[in-house]
Amino acid sequence: MRKSKVISTFLATLALLAGGLPALLSAAPASAVTSIPNLPARWSSISSPGSGTTCALATNGTIWCWGKAEGTRGVVWDATLRGEPQSGTAVGPKQVGTSSNWVAVEVGSQHACAKNVLNELWCWGKNGNGQLGNGSTTDSQLPVKVKSNNKPWYSFSLTSGGTCGIQATGLWCWGDNTDKWLLPDSSPDLVISLPRVYGGDSTFINTTSEIQLGAVEAIKTDGKV
Repeated sequence: MRKSKVISTFLATLALLAGGLPALLSAAPASAVTSIPNLPARWSSISSPGSGTTCALATNGTIWCWGKAEGTRGVVWDATLRGEPQSGTAVGPKQVGTSSNWVAVEVGSQHACAKNVLNELWCWGKNGNGQLGNGSTTDSQLPVKVKSNNKPWYSFSLTSGGTCGIQATGLWCWGDNTDKWLLPDSSPDLVISLPRVYGGDSTFINTTSEIQLGAVEAIKTDGKV
């Protein structure tokens, strides 16, 4: 009798796996994304470097970030009203500032930068190496404008302690250059708080150029890297 009951239970389980389980799986998370109010419905890009922080650009031109709240690690937090959260505390999606004219965003391990419709660069987060490019080494939880020659930025990219951007006039970098990796033609400075132009051969750079910083520094121009 017991053996027969075990067999019937086993057969019922197989039937559930064969027919019923997909429906259960598809139905379970139905309300999982509805608990956070006022989020944009559509997104155009996302950046997540694996540091515990993610930022995304919505189609309405706003930027939202979430993840680990550790000081100003690329996640805006209203410390005046709510206090600084404990290190490692997860923070849900929160809008960066109030602007709605952003067109690109990228997150590094300690800071983030974004470009707006005016082709300006703004950065926020850790700034110990001057990676925010505003002439200081003060951290900022809100975007600060990168100081430059007021010419448009076409592309930009981040490392853990540095930032580079491309203008029609060439390649500019700021932040940690101790190993002369950002600017191999420049001095090995720990802090570069204002954009410094690459003085080497820049004939390969134009308004279509794109830069990507990672294990190497790569620039793509007219389909060539």
